[in-house]
Amino acid sequence: MYKAGDKLDDYEEICGHRIFSVHVANVLDIPMNRISDFDRDYLLEGKLNIVPFLRLLGRKGYDGYLTVELFVEKDWEQDPSKVAKRAYESVVNLIKLV
Repeated sequence: MYKAGDKLDDYEEICGHRIFSVHVANVLDIPMNRISDFDRDYLLEGKLNIVPFLRLLGRKGYDGYLTVELFVEKDWEQDPSKVAKRAYESVVNLIKLV
């Protein structure tokens, strides 16, 4: 959504009940033209405010899965269980804001 240049209003016509799963990721604070898959960040730690998008999904009737995927190099050398816990906590904390 962000890298494609989409705006929140572009998603007003979605049908939440027809969506099975939503993949969410944040992005490091770097110029958009330099962003790659490896520049993702934890949901509440990146430069994007994801809350309005999730609120829109809720208004549209979405009540399904949220998945998070990280390709952050600094995490590759960390204990996988700690990285998974941090990712899980980022989803839980994001949902609390929605």
